[in-house]
Amino acid sequence: MTIKKQVYLFLFLGFFSLGFFLQNIGLILPAKYLNSPGTTWDIINGMYSWLNVSYLEFGIVRRALIGTVLSPLIEIHRYVLFSLLTLISILTVCFYLGKQIQNETKKGYLLILLFIFSPLGAMNLGWMFGRFEAINFLIMLVCINLVVRKKLIYVSVLLAIGTLIHEAFVFYAWPLILAPMLSRSLSYSYKNAIAVLILPSIVAFYLLVFGNSAADALGAYRGLIHLGTFSAIDILVIPAYIISLAYLHAKYLQLNNYDFDIISFSPYLSLMLFIFGIDYYRWLTILFVCIIFSVYTQSLVSKKEGQESTYINGIFPLSLVLFVGFPFLGPVGVEFAFPAFSDFLILFRTFNL
Repeated sequence: MTIKKQVYLFLFLGFFSLGFFLQNIGLILPAKYLNSPGTTWDIINGMYSWLNVSYLEFGIVRRALIGTVLSPLIEIHRYVLFSLLTLISILTVCFYLGKQIQNETKKGYLLILLFIFSPLGAMNLGWMFGRFEAINFLIMLVCINLVVRKKLIYVSVLLAIGTLIHEAFVFYAWPLILAPMLSRSLSYSYKNAIAVLILPSIVAFYLLVFGNSAADALGAYRGLIHLGTFSAIDILVIPAYIISLAYLHAKYLQLNNYDFDIISFSPYLSLMLFIFGIDYYRWLTILFVCIIFSVYTQSLVSKKEGQESTYINGIFPLSLVLFVGFPFLGPVGVEFAFPAFSDFLILFRTFNL
């Protein structure tokens, strides 16, 4: 491993660990001092509750596949094993995406560093630790490589598995995985894409009609569409991040002479998640990850076709780079903006600092 890659790894682990620590600081400090929005889901009492939901107890409900697989284990062993799987998945995905982007694209270092420093990136992956996206990101990585290598039968099965893990997979992963099949870059037909979708579509339809929600199994009702209200901060922050990411993405495509095609468009279908859930800032992190996946896919397709990206002179707008990569307010959060920053403001007020 080169010194540059060691630096990337060190920085990623540092910011990822910072986000993880900030989310779970309630395990160290008295909970009464951390009562701001976004701090009620620590690593022990929060998302790991989903690991107790299984098909054996609740029937075929959404988001219960991992809980079912881990159900033979006692509770603490489920937590430990799932933590290890999550960490391995995140590190594997980031390693392969980073390696490909660094080696096969121009100014790959900038995209890597932007993700590491951004509140939407490494820090928020740490903050979101314990959610099912990490496992599904690994499935996405495998599926994209299988599509490029034209091993579609495995793709269909993995799409179904990812949907059973979390139904949001339909909106952020399906488009990215199917996009290279529908583009002009690979010699697929629409029939191939339809064939791949048969099994996962059956699974998705069943979960839609009969699956209820894993939240119901936990005693909290949640319908298919879950629209929330937007605060003034949400109205300012969310569009600003989306527009900034889209502009920087377009600039990166231009600098590498990549086409503005279905592959580059596919990450933005993940914005449909804003209709189906209120974890708005979590969706922003998923969007950022999907943009990086799309760049990764385009670099693979170019390599498969034997094409080299042509560098076009230009610079990224510094103001947008600084805005997206500004790390000093902490992780962007899940449902509320910059909850760690809000936590520390409460601590300062509580102790009259």
